[in-house]
Amino acid sequence: MFRQRFEEACTWLAGQTENLERNERHYKVHGAAQVHELLTRFLAGELEGKVNLQPPAALNLLGWQVLDGLNVMANARPNLFRQALGQLWITPLDPSRADDFWRLLDPALDELSAVQRGKFNGEGTRASVASYFLFVADPAHQPYYRPNFGGKAITWLYGKDGLDTRSLGRLLRDYTGRCRYLQREFRDAGIPLEDMIDTQSALYILVDQYLKIARPSRKAAPK
Repeated sequence: MFRQRFEEACTWLAGQTENLERNERHYKVHGAAQVHELLTRFLAGELEGKVNLQPPAALNLLGWQVLDGLNVMANARPNLFRQALGQLWITPLDPSRADDFWRLLDPALDELSAVQRGKFNGEGTRASVASYFLFVADPAHQPYYRPNFGGKAITWLYGKDGLDTRSLGRLLRDYTGRCRYLQREFRDAGIPLEDMIDTQSALYILVDQYLKIARPSRKAAPK
């Protein structure tokens, strides 16, 4: 990890406690609980044909085009979607099961138009979808992943030692492990990150806010 970049991040995050609490943590705690309750009902056989996998008043993590496609699949092929989600939600949760999730769900893509199917071609999108469902199942321990935010933050902090992209499962397992390590490192540096909600939120605002205003760091040898 580039320690200079990590130290810069700590200096900036030290002044972002209110931002993390008010703008990130609060709505994610309540939103994840609402979506988890909804998906539990869906798995139990309720909400047939009318499920919304991300109610607009709850969370805003999935882009609307991806969400529209997921809702079509869940409502047109509910049993298939339940099988895929049930595989992902086996206790204890394991991000490596993202591969099994998509292996089971892929046939439901036939319900989508060609344009909608195209939204699910990218590995980053597919990883984000699996990560979303892991996150709402256990937000305190499963950090939400998007390549342009959490993934970009890891790349900035680690350089060439980036995430393992050999499969979706490896990617999410590696990302979760990096987040757990960074949470400990940030805490040791005095940044009060309570759990994975705070950690993935910290990575998000680093990319969305800090890296837009900060000068590029001088290159330093990773340690």
